Amino acid sequence: TEKEGEIAEMKQVELYQLAPDTEALMQSYVIKTGNGKLVVIDGGIGDANPNRAPYLLAALRAIAGVEENAYFEVEAWFISHAHKDHYYELAKMLNAYTAASNYKINQFYFDIPPFETPAFPYTDPEGETLSQLKMGLTNYANVNGIAVSAGSTYYDDLNSAVINATSVSQGLTINVDDVAFEVLQTWDVNRGSDANNQSLVIKMYA
Repeated sequence: TEKEGEIAEMKQVELYQLAPDTEALMQSYVIKTGNGKLVVIDGGIGDANPNRAPYLLAALRAIAGVEENAYFEVEAWFISHAHKDHYYELAKMLNAYTAASNYKINQFYFDIPPFETPAFPYTDPEGETLSQLKMGLTNYANVNGIAVSAGSTYYDDLNSAVINATSVSQGLTINVDDVAFEVLQTWDVNRGSDANNQSLVIKMYA
């Protein structure tokens, strides 16, 4: 029937769970929209082998359907919270980024507490690793000529920032093609020091 034909022609949203390390807790999801845009949630690696060769770039190119070293873009990259098994692979990618890397990340979304400040007095249990993410973002901004606010860093400019909205906040919906990402939770000092409890929680609709 005509309706069945319309359904058959609908482009499907694809969800990939990447798990290159079976001996560690980690999270890395890639969503490919019906129009082929990529969204990444986290992209980490755990304690079992944190210095292994990077895996994520090759995986992203494979999902995008492009050849090795070919150009691709990530439309949005979400980081859930400040544990390295959720962002360390991204940190490695960004620290190794050069003009020849041949990929672009159009928007980062995260809401990580400002550790050791009056607003969030707790210590980051993985502060040294988080510094790798901060340095990687600085490198990415420098290579791409991205302007940073005076006296700030690219990490600070991005933290809680969102295009066309005041901030990443509960109730905000971010749309990428035919996929919507609704923010259900951001950090709250009243949840205590555990970084897991301070996660950015999102719900995806496709």
